[in-house]
Amino acid sequence: MAFPSSDLHFILFPLMAQGHMIPMVEIARMLAQRGVLVTIITNPFNANRFKSVNDRAIKANLKIQVLELKLPLAEVELPEGCQSFDLIPSTALVVKFFDVISMLEEPTESMLRRLTPTPSCIISDSGLPWTTGLANRLLVFYGPGCYTYLCIHIVANTRILDEIKSDSEYFVLPDLPGRIEVTNPGF
Repeated sequence: MAFPSSDLHFILFPLMAQGHMIPMVEIARMLAQRGVLVTIITNPFNANRFKSVNDRAIKANLKIQVLELKLPLAEVELPEGCQSFDLIPSTALVVKFFDVISMLEEPTESMLRRLTPTPSCIISDSGLPWTTGLANRLLVFYGPGCYTYLCIHIVANTRILDEIKSDSEYFVLPDLPGRIEVTNPGF
């Protein structure tokens, strides 16, 4: 998907898990509402999970695009269904999941070098430590999941979870620009 030239192009790279994808998709929307071109990098499975959210953003003329990288699961002997952290059937496979994600470093760098406009910032999940070196090689600013940390800080300091009656109840994160609703398991 091509967008007109923009001054800023933010790359968002969440850990492939619903609780990590949700805050990144929200920050993508907020950045795009301010005219920033945003590219979210994930695998096809997780891109599909958030397709309706991204489709609404595109219909609202927000400059958000999703680039997909396939996880080479067979190379680390992970079952085909392990496309997201929440789908890993055993804690014994968690290390293999992080191994397969680390294998995305080279294809991610190759993909980012071809992007136009070039990336100006990478916001990555702290579970993807190799993105620090990637940002250094691309000479772009690196922000490791600051939005997630902000949301955690808000929840801890407001004690809002004490007021939640069930895990399926939505609540609004206070003191953020825009209305951000989440559930306790979403955290």
